[in-house]
Amino acid sequence: MMARTISAACVLLLGLAAAAGDVAYGKSVTREGEAVVTLNKLTMPDTVKQGEFFQVLADLSAKKNLWDNMSVFLHFISTKDGKTVLNNDFTLGIPTTTWAPGEIVTVGPANCYIPQDFPPGTYDIQMGLYATKVTPQEVLYVREPYTNPEIKNLVVKTVKVEATPPAQEVKKEDLVLSDFDNPIDVKKWQLTGTTLEVSDYTAVGERAAKVTFPQGVAGCPGVTLESFFRYSDPKYSYWADYDVLQFYVYGPADAQGATPANIPVMLQVKDKSENRFQMAIPPTQDRTKPFSVNLSVIGRQVDLANVGNVTFFVSGAPPDEDWVIFLDDIRLISLGLERGKTLSIKFEGLKITKNRVKAGETLEIQPSFSLTQKLSEEYSLFVHLYRLPNKAGYINADTSPSPPTTEWEPNTVISQGPFAIFIPLNAPPGTYAIELGLFLTKQTMPGEQYVKYHRGKDGVYYIEQPQYPTDFFKLAYSNYEQCGDWVVGTFEVLAP
Repeated sequence: MMARTISAACVLLLGLAAAAGDVAYGKSVTREGEAVVTLNKLTMPDTVKQGEFFQVLADLSAKKNLWDNMSVFLHFISTKDGKTVLNNDFTLGIPTTTWAPGEIVTVGPANCYIPQDFPPGTYDIQMGLYATKVTPQEVLYVREPYTNPEIKNLVVKTVKVEATPPAQEVKKEDLVLSDFDNPIDVKKWQLTGTTLEVSDYTAVGERAAKVTFPQGVAGCPGVTLESFFRYSDPKYSYWADYDVLQFYVYGPADAQGATPANIPVMLQVKDKSENRFQMAIPPTQDRTKPFSVNLSVIGRQVDLANVGNVTFFVSGAPPDEDWVIFLDDIRLISLGLERGKTLSIKFEGLKITKNRVKAGETLEIQPSFSLTQKLSEEYSLFVHLYRLPNKAGYINADTSPSPPTTEWEPNTVISQGPFAIFIPLNAPPGTYAIELGLFLTKQTMPGEQYVKYHRGKDGVYYIEQPQYPTDFFKLAYSNYEQCGDWVVGTFEVLAP
């Protein structure tokens, strides 16, 4: 008998249906008629703890061809009231329409996570295949029955969830990459068209590095930390536990004693897969204060768990004289914020210019938020508009918050916008949802074990599978009863 393994893809399926201008989840039903799918084996733990990550695999087979392209549902069901408490649905890498009759197919591994605040207790596990049917009126999830006579109501297992005391967060000590106080520290650096010497003209400590970019050197002269990451303790390449990259960069003192850098210095950070982040350092940067860049900004383009290069360079050669800068005290800093805990943000309200807009006109919105805890990372703002329930006329108006989210103060209502959004002339008429919230963009490596989750309006925890190599992490709303799916309003689009 043939066998295949199908890995979990990276989609969380949430059904949305328009009902009196509101948003509701789709309805699940079991397909009528002969059962054709058999569960041959299920691999998942009998007992899990709050905050625990684990993986699920299942061996399935079908005795007839499956003509619908199906996904997998995996639900934790309360044994007290029969309600779904956690939804871990996932899609398949190979369509079910390609399964051969009698073939045993391993679906998964699918990532699963028990949230830290998930209620302890015993849960039934419902798992199987389902097809999604979308009509203008509703979204319907049609589940495939099992041939296994012992499986009732699609319950394939019972799992116990145990309570876990919250971990105590310990602030990490700063990790110094290079401070030049030890002359050996200079040997970490590779030079390209530059010179580097130790200087006592420091910002902090005993010594700094004096970097000279000689006149007439073409290309991008610079100084680089690279072999250091290959041969030193792996902790220096693992930046994911820190929040800020900080260093001093400044120039010689001028007649007034000021020390602006005054030259076009660039910072580059690369991971070991050659993904790179670059940014210009302000020429006004001087010796009196360090320069900081939030690691969440760098993490949008490089894998913070696998950093392999830090370079300071200039583009082009000095015009008529040598250029000189000083570098000092390059380190990673942890802000001591809790990691592993699901941060949340409260949605405070939405101002909208009008509830009805013609295709070809502009809609203006102004959302407001508040935080209970300071954010260590710079989030972006996603703004998605689409017709309910089938997401026709989808409009992406993502933007960057102003000021950055790292500057947002807790317990303060923060308004964003107003944002003007053009509704295209070809936008189909109907009721549109306004879906918006904060998200992070991160580089991820295949095989990493993580999930994303939020709590929907129905109180159910929804788990999302990872995406590689770039993933997007939405920040859940604390007032999930009103906007757990990030849909914060609706409006009508009329024909032009």
